[in-house]
Amino acid sequence: MIIMCNANGETAIFLKADCDGHSMIGLMKERKKPRLVLSYSPGKGPGVSLFDENDTCKVMATILNNNPSIGLLGKDNQPAIGMFSKPGAGSTFGIWDSQGKTQAMLGLIDDKPMLYLYQKYQTGMLFRTTSAGKPGLALLDNGSIVWSAAGGATPAPPDASGLDDIMRDVMR
Repeated sequence: MIIMCNANGETAIFLKADCDGHSMIGLMKERKKPRLVLSYSPGKGPGVSLFDENDTCKVMATILNNNPSIGLLGKDNQPAIGMFSKPGAGSTFGIWDSQGKTQAMLGLIDDKPMLYLYQKYQTGMLFRTTSAGKPGLALLDNGSIVWSAAGGATPAPPDASGLDDIMRDVMR
């Protein structure tokens, strides 16, 4: 490990490389408080983390298993906004509420457009293009469709747990 200190002898910058291939560069505030960390994990990929004045990570950008993602974290390290891409499957933009529940999602699922806005989990509005390319609009109540206008097929509610799983992977 290489450490550069400030005039007070406190760590200002560090460079670390482990025998297993993990590496990290950190820019520090006084008393070993990180502000910016660049990291690499073999088998996963690179990451960048930005920390606020309360020493809490607020922004993470990673490439995990060749899938890029950016996450903005709110209070208590709960996800707030996330952007994810999976080659060959599409990209998704998600918004979480203050309790860490996905409330809005815009994106491409299997390269077909979709949008959902939930008041609570699986209760709200869903627009999704089916795998057959037919558009569908539905109002949902606890996962059950209460109204729909479908061009040949009723859209199935997306499972937002995938976004939550991605954010958990990003935050590790």
